[in-house]
Amino acid sequence: MKRKELVDLSFELNNFLLSEHLIQSEKPNTALFCIGKACIIYIRRFIYTIFLNVLKHGKLFRGKSYYKKQYDLKNIFFAPTLNNQRALEDIIQKTNCYFLIDDIKDNNKYPIIQVYLISLKTFIFIIRKYLSLENGKKKNIIGNELINYILTCGFYYVDFYICQNVKIRSLIVSNDHTNFNRAFVKAANEKRIITTYIQHASVADYYPELKFTYSFLDGLDSLYKYASCHKTLDNTTVILLGAARYDSLAQKRQVDKKMKYAIGIGINILDDEKIIEDISHRLSTAFPEYKVIIRAHPNWRKSIHIYNSNISFTSAYDESIDVFLNKIDVLIANDSCIHLDAIKFQVPTLMYTFSKLGFSDQYSFVNSKLVKYIRSYEDLEKIIVDKSFYIPADDIIRLFDNSYKREYEGNVSLLIANIINEDFDKTFYSQLKLKQITDGRISYFQTSEC
Repeated sequence: MKRKELVDLSFELNNFLLSEHLIQSEKPNTALFCIGKACIIYIRRFIYTIFLNVLKHGKLFRGKSYYKKQYDLKNIFFAPTLNNQRALEDIIQKTNCYFLIDDIKDNNKYPIIQVYLISLKTFIFIIRKYLSLENGKKKNIIGNELINYILTCGFYYVDFYICQNVKIRSLIVSNDHTNFNRAFVKAANEKRIITTYIQHASVADYYPELKFTYSFLDGLDSLYKYASCHKTLDNTTVILLGAARYDSLAQKRQVDKKMKYAIGIGINILDDEKIIEDISHRLSTAFPEYKVIIRAHPNWRKSIHIYNSNISFTSAYDESIDVFLNKIDVLIANDSCIHLDAIKFQVPTLMYTFSKLGFSDQYSFVNSKLVKYIRSYEDLEKIIVDKSFYIPADDIIRLFDNSYKREYEGNVSLLIANIINEDFDKTFYSQLKLKQITDGRISYFQTSEC
C-alpha cells in the first residue's frame, strides 16, 4: 500500500472518534500543542514498551518465524483490554486450537515494536494531513487523539503482513471500533481470513458498520442499531444468540435476597468526579446504616476524594462484576452498560446523571423501558427509602440479551465456541437448532426456541 493510502486508511479507521461521545476530545488546542503532545506520548510509550520487553523477556525483537509458529492454523483471539478479555474468556476456554493476544505491549504475543517503527515512516504525513484540516470540532478531536492516527499506520501494516504470511484459522475480536481492532480486522478481511465479532458491551446507533464474516450480537436492540443510520448488514452473517459475557453472571445470579445495606454507584469516564463525590456523601448522610460502594470503569483515570468511612472505592481491576453486584442492594449509574449487568444479576438499578452535560441515553435503556431515569436527588432518595424499584419485563430484557431466561441461558459461550470449532460450517447450524429470520432488509440466525 502506498504511503498516502496508508495515511488515508488511518483516518478512516479512526472515524469512530468523530462520532463517539468524546466530549473531552473536543477541547480546542493549538496545532503545536497537539503535535507536541502526540510526540511525547509516542516517545514515552515506545520507551516503556522497549524496557518492558527487555526486562520481561531479555530481548527486544522476535523473528518472523516466531510469530508464524505462534499464530499458524490458530483461532486468534485479539483482546487487548480488560473488558474485551472478560467478554471472551468463557468462549476461549471452550475453543480448540487458539492463541490469545491479551496484551499488545508484550512483544512475545504481538509485534508491537514493529508497530512503533513502521509508524515513524508515516508520522510526518499524518501530521501534514491533520494540519490541512479546517479549524473546528473535527480538527480539535483529531488533534487531541493524534497519537491514535499515528499508530494506526503501524498497526495496519504489521497486521497485513501477519495475515499475508500466516495461515490464521480465524480472527475473533470483541470490539468493533478501536483503531487496533479495526486495523487487524481490515487486514484479515483483505486476505479472506474469517473474522468474527462478539459484543463486549451494549452499543449505540453511531457504532460503525459491521464488516466481519460473522457477528454474534446480544439481541434485537444491537441488530437494529447496526442496521440504522444508513448502515447495512450485507457484509456480515448475524447470529443472535445473546450476550456470552453474561454466562457466568447468569450462573451466579443472585438468589439470596437478604439485605446487604449497601448502595452501589457505577461510574465511567463521562462522569464528573465532583458530582460523584457530592452524591456519595449525600447518600451516606441520608442512609447512615448503608455503605456506599463506588465502582469505576476500567478507563477511569480521575481522582475521587472520600472522607467518610462508609464510602469505599473499587474498580473493574479490583473485582469482577458479580462480586461487586453481590455486595449491594441497588445500583445507581449514569448512561452506562453496567445497568444491564445489574439486571442480569437481578439487582435493582437506577439511572441518574453524574455529568454536567445532563441526561444521555446513548444505549436507549430508558427509551426501551429497560431502566428508569431518576430526574432529581430527592426522587432518588425517596425510591431507596420506599424500595419502589422498577423491574423491566422479560421481553424488554431480551431485546438486550436474547438468551435471558431461555433454556440455553448461561451457555451462550459454549454455542459460539462450538460454531468456531466447526469452522463456522453452516450445516452445523441445524444441530444447534439455528433458524434464519428475515425481516425486510434484515436477516439473522437465532435458535428455534426464540
